[in-house]
Amino acid sequence: MIDAKFFFRFVIGSTFLVASAFAASTDLSPLEHFKGNRLRELREQILQGAEAAANAGAGFEAARLLQGLAQSGETDDIAKRASGLLNRWGLTNEPLTPGREVEIDQLISGQLRAEHLGRADLSKVEILIELEEYQAASTILLRVSQNAKGEVQNQLDRFARRYGVSLPNLASDQENAPEIMEARLRSARQLIRRIEAAEFLLKADPAAGAMYWALLHRLSPEAESVRQARRDQEPDPRSRFGFGRRVMPPGLQQRFGGRFGRFFGGGEESEEPVAQEVVPTVEGVIQSLDFLAKDDTELALDLLRMAIQYFKEDPAKARLDEVQEQANRYVLGLQADMADRSQVKVKRFEGERKAGKAGRIFSGKHIPTYELEIAPEEWGKLKKDTKTYVRATFRSGDTVLKDIGVRLKGGIGSYRPLEEGNKVGLTLKLNQFVPGQKFLGLRKIVLNNSVQDSSYLREKLGYSLFRKAGLPASRVGHAEVAINGKPYGLYVQIEAVTSDFLKRWFNDGKGDLYEGSYGADVTDWENLEVDSNPETVDREQLRRLSEAADQAMEEGSLDPLRPILDLVAFTRFTALEVLMDHWDGYVSANNYRLYRDPKSKRFYFIPHGADQLFRNSGGALFRESRGHIGRVVLSTDEGRGLYLAQVRDLLDHVLNPESARDGLREQYDRIRDRVAADPMYSGTGVDFDRQMLTTLQFFERKQRISRWQEIALDDADLSRRLESLNRDPRSFFRNRGRGRR
Repeated sequence: MIDAKFFFRFVIGSTFLVASAFAASTDLSPLEHFKGNRLRELREQILQGAEAAANAGAGFEAARLLQGLAQSGETDDIAKRASGLLNRWGLTNEPLTPGREVEIDQLISGQLRAEHLGRADLSKVEILIELEEYQAASTILLRVSQNAKGEVQNQLDRFARRYGVSLPNLASDQENAPEIMEARLRSARQLIRRIEAAEFLLKADPAAGAMYWALLHRLSPEAESVRQARRDQEPDPRSRFGFGRRVMPPGLQQRFGGRFGRFFGGGEESEEPVAQEVVPTVEGVIQSLDFLAKDDTELALDLLRMAIQYFKEDPAKARLDEVQEQANRYVLGLQADMADRSQVKVKRFEGERKAGKAGRIFSGKHIPTYELEIAPEEWGKLKKDTKTYVRATFRSGDTVLKDIGVRLKGGIGSYRPLEEGNKVGLTLKLNQFVPGQKFLGLRKIVLNNSVQDSSYLREKLGYSLFRKAGLPASRVGHAEVAINGKPYGLYVQIEAVTSDFLKRWFNDGKGDLYEGSYGADVTDWENLEVDSNPETVDREQLRRLSEAADQAMEEGSLDPLRPILDLVAFTRFTALEVLMDHWDGYVSANNYRLYRDPKSKRFYFIPHGADQLFRNSGGALFRESRGHIGRVVLSTDEGRGLYLAQVRDLLDHVLNPESARDGLREQYDRIRDRVAADPMYSGTGVDFDRQMLTTLQFFERKQRISRWQEIALDDADLSRRLESLNRDPRSFFRNRGRGRR
């Protein structure tokens, strides 16, 4: 029998003490002072506590609470949900008598385990579909379907509705089932892409959208039911703070002055796009193609393919064949134009970067294990002052380093205090107490706890895209960490921006390096934190940058900045921050490094704190910059022109969906099981997959809306329609991957 104390560890707040009293007699009749909303809130808390207890292994106590709720005389949805849970576990009419505790605990645990495995398998299938690994996806899906029953069958049914697929009849066609399922999943992905395209077009170009949807609906009658199922199964959108997008407590509204409403694309909810009743005609298709051909070639070709399939018996189809020939010539011309278009490069960084000894731990192919030993007296010092280095012993494989420095790291959101159960962020300074001490050539190891990125992959992918774009950015890997013999699980290892890093990129690492944190901009040149040698720093150069920016703003020209700031590198850096939705970077005057290269005498921005990327694909192309340099550069015609050129180049060569899939495919298999086994990870494999899915979906959506946003710069009506996409909490352009655990 599980002691009642075990159960109450999983119940939070004094209200659950009341719940325990009710549970003791299974009589949940409301007390006199519990009425109305207060009674409902208490019953909801009891229901949640029962579910938590069941997941923690206290199934018998959970069942007693649920039975009390179901039999309390109340007829609200809470009683129905309680009855539903009991029914799922086969305990609807079962007596919960003393002596059955172990039996019922095992029964419920077994069913919950089966449900968890089914949910995890189906979430992995979604990732595999997105990665276009249809064979692997069909294998898992067929395995789940063979023994699915109860809640697992319900999960499978929801998945089938969400993707518009039906499972092959294994009894009659088991031999061909894998090929049949693979073909259906391939078609399902195409259907979902087309549903998203239709929803987008209904906003961006209502006439073309109506024609596109009409053709899709006739060729795939299940499209509407799939669209509705996906919307119905989408959780309510929440902000980073856990409130609704436009529902913020008055205290926060007063404190932030509504900034977060604008930040998240707030405002009134837009109406859901509704397709007009359109009868597809060849003439109508050709007219829609005329509008789409130059705005979105991909959508135009897809509309054309559907039309040819739909009108295959129509005599007028010959006209479509002619249009297709013209479209093919147009696409070939566009491809040739892109091939001839020279890729934008930052001349300063055209040379190859040497990987060095540490290359293998950042390649993604090797995940090292780090063991730290911190003596009790040093542990006590660290608890008192978490930002001061204490002595520790470091072990990795055969390497043992004594007297390294260890401190906690992290800012608002990612910082965790040194308390039981917390996954703390760590900075290891290997030469803090022993000069010259290194590990694989590294002086410092930065270990992020990834509490704001449940995928553990966004930071790695984000920095790799900065480097692919030819800009200086840290390498990222993973490591498993143990402290004093206790496993702390998987960490994201970031290459520290040290003199070694700077030498790899600039050939000279002795310049001035500044660290920008929240609200610390170059305008505060006297106080901006120095991250290089404080004895040799020349703040006058930083003052020159600040004053040059002021002068540029006043003159409406970038000439004052040209001698002191690499404008190509800066506009490329800014465009990447915006396109990757690095909302917590320099666009918010937060999380950046600023280096003055001694050779070129110019300043360069280096990305930092990029663990919350790839969320809102519908963000504005020209979003308001809180960073002073960004605000100044984008206020000039030349700066906006440079920025737009960078956006086009990055969308063509860096931020394409194929690169994202290739970059994530191998990493996904490598770390998924490690994340699920992480003792400090409060989520599940399903949470990990959800973050992975939104990351994969981000790139295709961002490509589309960014190109249309550029068109909308000269079209106020289109601009308003695209903005409404970002305001709509149900829009697929607003990724649900919040990342925070």
